[in-house]
Amino acid sequence: MTAFLKRFSQGMAIALIILLSFTVLSAPALASFLRTADAGAIVVQSRRTLRDQHRQSWQVIAFKRVQPNAPEEAIYLRLVAFPGSVAIDHPQPILLSNVQGQVWSAADRSSQIAISAQPSVGQSVGQYELQAVLSKLPDQTLRLEVPTAQEAIVLRIPPALIQEWQTVAQSEASQLVKNCDRFPLEARQNPDFPEWTGCRGGEGVKG
Repeated sequence: MTAFLKRFSQGMAIALIILLSFTVLSAPALASFLRTADAGAIVVQSRRTLRDQHRQSWQVIAFKRVQPNAPEEAIYLRLVAFPGSVAIDHPQPILLSNVQGQVWSAADRSSQIAISAQPSVGQSVGQYELQAVLSKLPDQTLRLEVPTAQEAIVLRIPPALIQEWQTVAQSEASQLVKNCDRFPLEARQNPDFPEWTGCRGGEGVKG
């Protein structure tokens, strides 16, 4: 599991940081679901760009690794700010709260990420385990607080995004078998694409 998270982060950290550079001045983006292959498994992801109280952009990525005949794995939340814009206070948890004063915390799992040697990159990325709290979150806008060295960064999490996280958490390998339209053609043509999906190469594609 740790090896997967490090491999996943190595590819994702650079891609997410580059993506942030194009979205800093844009409006918050609608979420998108991505499904990528990794070492015989599929990583299901939900992404959205949100702005904090200072109008700075953050990439908010919920992801879970799914594979048949394997124990169910946890869902994680990765938060990525523009490098150098913030120093996340590790290993403090993030806090989610509602207007009624209820508070939920998600433990810091950032030590599982393989981060660039540049300190500014590592300080701007945080990863947290959602598994224990996701089912407890109400269907309403929540306040997400990210601890930093200076102040708590606040992101507003809409109900629709919480529902997307739940969709990711409920993902199962059986849902991906023969659902080849969910994967880009170039991914399916990779010889390392998981055979259990029935989508490697052109097989299983609806025509």
